[in-house]
Amino acid sequence: MSRFRNVLRVLAAVLVGTAIFGAPTQAQAAFAIQYSIDGGTFITINDGDSVAGLKITASSYTDPTVSLLDLHVTGTFIPSSETHTIVIQATVTDLTTAPAPQTLTTKFTGGTSTGTATFTGQSWVDDANNLFGIPGTFTTGSIVPGNGITPDFVGSFTGNVPYSLTTQITIATEGRKEVNLGADIDNVVTPTPAPAGIVLVLSGLPLLGIARLRRRNLAAPVA
Repeated sequence: MSRFRNVLRVLAAVLVGTAIFGAPTQAQAAFAIQYSIDGGTFITINDGDSVAGLKITASSYTDPTVSLLDLHVTGTFIPSSETHTIVIQATVTDLTTAPAPQTLTTKFTGGTSTGTATFTGQSWVDDANNLFGIPGTFTTGSIVPGNGITPDFVGSFTGNVPYSLTTQITIATEGRKEVNLGADIDNVVTPTPAPAGIVLVLSGLPLLGIARLRRRNLAAPVA
């Protein structure tokens, strides 16, 4: 379901960009995912890998009209102590969406069906174009989960092409009961103001059932 959502986003962006600006040339962007548990060293993983019972997926896309970075975590985490903190990050370099100023729109959802956990999200833009460019030159600040339809953050920044984008989900568990959880953070970068066609397509994606698919997938255990 998450893959279906991401494919729809990319197709929508490409179609709108092609219609407005002609066929886009995708940048040779670097993309990476990493995680840390309880303050340990960050470990690099691949899209679709499972860590401590949690499946982690991410995707990215960039062209001059729109850039996307999504991160999704779902599964069952079995605590070995009373508290744990899990940090998952995804990053992409060489974003080409311009001209400045650009707008970053972020949606964040997170929840549990069993056990207790709190969720926070955050994203950073880095003008130095570094992988995992934190603290970067612009940030959403800490975000708490929203409804998955209304953006949880909208802000403008000045990005000098190429720049990078990093997004993060932090999960803090409490107690020794297994935690069945799901979390999803979606980032969209557009020029300011965004071309009308892109705004129309992005705002219409929930009508295609994407928001409903996210809620259905939220807190679903890994098979």
